[in-house]
Amino acid sequence: MTTDVTSCSQHYRNPIVDSWASIGMTKAKFAFYKNNAEVAYVIFDATGSDVTSWFHNTKIIESSWPNMKSDTFNYFSILGHEPGRRFFINRIYSGCVGDNGYALTLTSHGHGCSFDYQSTYPQFLYANSTTYAYFEAMEGSSP
Repeated sequence: MTTDVTSCSQHYRNPIVDSWASIGMTKAKFAFYKNNAEVAYVIFDATGSDVTSWFHNTKIIESSWPNMKSDTFNYFSILGHEPGRRFFINRIYSGCVGDNGYALTLTSHGHGCSFDYQSTYPQFLYANSTTYAYFEAMEGSSP
């Protein structure tokens, strides 16, 4: 797969997503790249899914975070938590500094935590470990 063709202007999004309903997807991969190297991922069973329903903890096949399949979540959704938090994989809300999870795409600074305030959007935050991390300390990358 090449990442030089995309249907989004601010980050990579495989154009095949636009044809999701007609393709009959069986697997989907959500991945983070930094300096052209994959740094974290989740592979989902996409059988019978639509463009948003594939992204659910019950559909995890494999992940760079090995304990993710057995973990519990506050949010695990593409739509995330309005305003501004998308592709949100959150375990616990515990007063900003205690908020933890695996991944978060910030599209605006709609919440009051310091990690919500970025110099540009979108921002892609991910746990740079084999388990969850505190959002305040997460690795991040911008487009």
